[in-house]
Amino acid sequence: LAYGDWWDFEAGHVYPTMSQFTISGRRVHGLNTSLHLLNENINLQFIYGELDREITNQYDSLLVEDVVVGADSVVDQNFLLTYQEGGRGSFQRKVTGGRIGFGNEEKFQIGIQALRIQDDTTSIFNVRDYLDLASSSAVYGSNLNSDDIDSLLANPDRLDVRGGNVKPKGNLVAGADFKMGLLNNRVRLESEAVISALNNNIYDGPLTVQRAEDLGFDVNQKTADLLEQLSWLIIVNENMNTLPFRISEDESGELSGNAFFPTGILATNSELSLRYPNNNFRLQYRWIGPGFNSLANSTIRKDVAGFT
Repeated sequence: LAYGDWWDFEAGHVYPTMSQFTISGRRVHGLNTSLHLLNENINLQFIYGELDREITNQYDSLLVEDVVVGADSVVDQNFLLTYQEGGRGSFQRKVTGGRIGFGNEEKFQIGIQALRIQDDTTSIFNVRDYLDLASSSAVYGSNLNSDDIDSLLANPDRLDVRGGNVKPKGNLVAGADFKMGLLNNRVRLESEAVISALNNNIYDGPLTVQRAEDLGFDVNQKTADLLEQLSWLIIVNENMNTLPFRISEDESGELSGNAFFPTGILATNSELSLRYPNNNFRLQYRWIGPGFNSLANSTIRKDVAGFT
């Protein structure tokens, strides 16, 4: 759906492109819309939808395995919840993003962009410990006796999920770009710089002072409050792909965490091109840190630096 040159609207299965580092042609079940105002000198784009649909976990059975020492001395028990073959599921993954650009890209344009990708933790039934299983309507563990149940209720983490439970992720990619054209657009210069943050398990929410203490280091209340305020964009906790903390040990052996900026989560691309009837020239420089991630663009090569 379009209205003149100033409004485009797509809904359903769409393939939006914002930039090579955020999302570029990945299928989204949702909407992609853009506005071009004042002779395309103000440009806005908005993306919202489902990046991946949910796939329900298919559990098989709850096994009780005896831990035997010697010939027949049972000293403990292991409790294992197994999947059916190919039964490990995945969360519904949602994406929200936008870009605003000022200026006409054929002359000079500067823009800012951000993309948030986060798994919906409520989209599937996912067992993390025995309490999740006991509070559900699923019928597993009919082979457990009363002592087994009491032991699991007292220590729910004794239940292991064979193959691991599914962990929800969160990702934020944000950056700025500019485009410039000279000599009737025969000479073009384009550049983009972005930063990413990836959380491999958002279940427990942002890092708190208490959880930091449980992990063995100190985080002050001011830092914890900042992480809470940022949680609507990205949940920051101990499961980050790259933690914005340096853990240091003082002379007494006490651990503490200090905030710092990890440059490995940055990426940049700059390109100069000249296009004439008989000659073309293109020079590109890319730098992508080893910790850079976009869940909406899995084809990005990481830990790259150089000219082409």
